[in-house]
Amino acid sequence: MPLAPAITKSGLNKTITKPVLTGVLLLCSIVLTIVGWYVSRNHLREKTRDRFEYRISNIESAIEERMSAYEQVLRSTVGFFNASDTVTRADWNRYVQTLRLQQFYPGIQGLGFTVRLFPNEVEGFTKKIRAEGFPQFTVWPGELRNEYHPIVYLEPFEGRNLRAFGYDMFTEQNRKEAMQRAMDTGEPALSPMVILVQENGKDVQKGCLLYLPVYNNNISLATVHERRTALKGFVYSPFRINDLMHGILGSVSPDVEFEIYDGKNSDVAHLFYASHGYKGGQSKTGLSSSRDLKVAGHDWTLVFTAGPRLVSLYEANQPTIIAIAGILVNLLLLFILVRLNSLSTRNRQLAERYKAEKDRYEIVSQSTNDIIWEWDILNNTVHCNKNYETVLGYQLTGSPLSYETWISHIHPDDRERIIKKMNSFPHSGNKFWSDEYRLVKLDGSSIHILDRGRLLYDAMKEPVRMVGSMINITERKQSEETQRRFNEQLEKTVQERTMELQRSNEDLERFAHVASHDLKEPVRKILTFIDVIKMNHQASLGRDAVLLDRLAKSASRLNQLIESILAYSKVNYEPQQAQSINLNAVVQDVKDELELIISEKRAQIVAGPLPVIEGSFVLLHQLFYNLLNNALKFSKAGVQPIITIQSRTLPAGGDEMVEIKVEDNGIGFSQEYADSIFQSFVRLHSKDRFEGTGLGLALCKRIAERHAGTIDAIGSLGEGACFIIVSA
Repeated sequence: MPLAPAITKSGLNKTITKPVLTGVLLLCSIVLTIVGWYVSRNHLREKTRDRFEYRISNIESAIEERMSAYEQVLRSTVGFFNASDTVTRADWNRYVQTLRLQQFYPGIQGLGFTVRLFPNEVEGFTKKIRAEGFPQFTVWPGELRNEYHPIVYLEPFEGRNLRAFGYDMFTEQNRKEAMQRAMDTGEPALSPMVILVQENGKDVQKGCLLYLPVYNNNISLATVHERRTALKGFVYSPFRINDLMHGILGSVSPDVEFEIYDGKNSDVAHLFYASHGYKGGQSKTGLSSSRDLKVAGHDWTLVFTAGPRLVSLYEANQPTIIAIAGILVNLLLLFILVRLNSLSTRNRQLAERYKAEKDRYEIVSQSTNDIIWEWDILNNTVHCNKNYETVLGYQLTGSPLSYETWISHIHPDDRERIIKKMNSFPHSGNKFWSDEYRLVKLDGSSIHILDRGRLLYDAMKEPVRMVGSMINITERKQSEETQRRFNEQLEKTVQERTMELQRSNEDLERFAHVASHDLKEPVRKILTFIDVIKMNHQASLGRDAVLLDRLAKSASRLNQLIESILAYSKVNYEPQQAQSINLNAVVQDVKDELELIISEKRAQIVAGPLPVIEGSFVLLHQLFYNLLNNALKFSKAGVQPIITIQSRTLPAGGDEMVEIKVEDNGIGFSQEYADSIFQSFVRLHSKDRFEGTGLGLALCKRIAERHAGTIDAIGSLGEGACFIIVSA
């Protein structure tokens, strides 16, 4: 049978390759670090838990021992009563001074005695105490009840304790419960949480009271009924909880915090005492414990938590120090091993994978024809893809561009704006960047680009990089420029057409002015000839005289129409020199001119103070003449016409506007015609009923506009009309 070949030293070297050796060494180092950290952490936890339990036991023992000592004080006080037939106030004072409570029992508020009284005994007892030198003494509260337990003795009889003198504690439920328990059992009884009557509003603390009954020695105490019958009163001690705990635990280490809850509830409503302020949860160290403590027959719940000083900083950090030291050793070992295996297969695979990913990235980015960039804010350099060369023509050297080189490609007219915005952007609080500007290509031409980017932050929320892309929008910009030029040309064409239309309107107005002026003379001659014919042939005309009257009336209407057209055309055709016009004088002139019709209709024109404005006297006279004449013309039959003219100033930015209202009580008009009545030749009534040409209000509108103002009308059929003029 052939022997198996021995493994030579060279074969061993081939079997244990460098990567395997590297992994074994690194794994051993990591395992040692984890084991050291685990052992140290567990040791620290056990040590902390033991220390925590020891501190808890000390605190519990201190509270139990001190409360037991207070019980002994009360028992000795009961013995003092049992050994004496009577205990006077002086006896009580000497006895309490002998105990030296503040020296040997710190935390106790005092030592007192309550006497049991029945309703028929209260009045005599009160007189007795008052006779001892306390004229203000009374048993309180004063309502009637089956029995009374007023505080008679309380030492030290000064300060806060004076407030409790005569107080019947049996009237308060928590105190009564403890007193009944003490009376029924004959043992010390601690009350639930109360507020002592000794509190005076300053440094108010929660408190409790410890009671022990005093019985009549001549009566059997075997049953509850016998003990209730034999009760003479109670000796008791009041405690302010903060003072009590300070007296008990003043020297206890503050490395354990604890809370005392009244009863077996641990909610904040029953919180009695907190050594370091209320925590309401687990400690940061994770150590907490709850203990039930029975004190003189009453339950307390103690919740302990480990304070920050339970474990020293060095002890708390010991596992971390071991872990950090192990990590540093591992990192150093890893660095050495990586340096020795720098040409390993893994590194080659990573390099090949990186190259493949980079090639894919380049293919995707080139297919979009967008310049993809990345700004390294910390090093102030810029990385670009190949489209940088394709779009702009500059060659990439393989190294990142400097920030200055990148900025130099921005068009000079946009450069200062973009630099200012980019420098402030990382600290602006915005994540996304977007702007449009121009880049200068290698051949000197420029392109418009839409630049968008996003900030990237490190773990400390500080901006470190900015990545983005540039899209060539030159064609879009050219289209926008073409559209802009088209709009400018269109606007220019519209202006030219508007000017032509304005010239045409001016020519028409000039024609209307000339035509109406030339027509006045023939009409005047017709009227004159009619008068001559009537004068020379009055006797022979007969019935034909009616025809001449109708002809004269038609000629008068034609003359009135020509006058109106002439006045309407003069507003824009003839230049008017602006001057300061007192509207009060204008209205007065119009009233004088219309004096005859005003008198005939017994009209009343009420004009308030009117302002002085810049304008043409002739045009303003025509404006008010037409408005007042219309108001008189369209008055209601049988009703006195009343026309009011008022004015006021209106604020309008930095200037003041003047508002003038001309209001009448005539026949009015329907509001739906408020705009049409200002149009030329528009009449709302037949010419047989009311004379007119339909140009009066159109002329008023043109005069108002000539003075950079407006005129509006408000009317109601049968209720009158109001014309509102607003001008600067």
